[in-house]
Amino acid sequence: MINIAPVEEYLRGVVPEEMGVYFSKEALKAQAVAARSFTLKNRNRHKDFDLCATSHCQFYGGVDSAKKLTDEIILETRGEIVTYGGVVVDTNFHTDSGGMTENVADVWGSAAPHLLPAKELEIKTQPWTQEMSAKNFA
Repeated sequence: MINIAPVEEYLRGVVPEEMGVYFSKEALKAQAVAARSFTLKNRNRHKDFDLCATSHCQFYGGVDSAKKLTDEIILETRGEIVTYGGVVVDTNFHTDSGGMTENVADVWGSAAPHLLPAKELEIKTQPWTQEMSAKNFA
């Protein structure tokens, strides 16, 4: 099934799925702008449709996912996008960097001047440590 939706309507099913409503209003605004930019930059990412509903593109739950708070934030940031040199950029985002983001060239093979490695300001999930026996690891 393919869902045809204008960008602002599509974001109503993305922002609450990607971030929820438990973060600060400013964080949700940043997510809305990043999701909008990602959406516009990645149109036609797939052969027969623009974006899928998984982590490959952006989690999308349709209108059933829409929340009053995120709807208000999407409206408040309407039309706001991230550009570099006058071009909409690929605003890749993730749940957790583990304390430091990677150089985009090392991840995808080509440099992007707007995607530079950076340390997290708040490190709540570091260190990423998992201990297990050699047997369980194997």
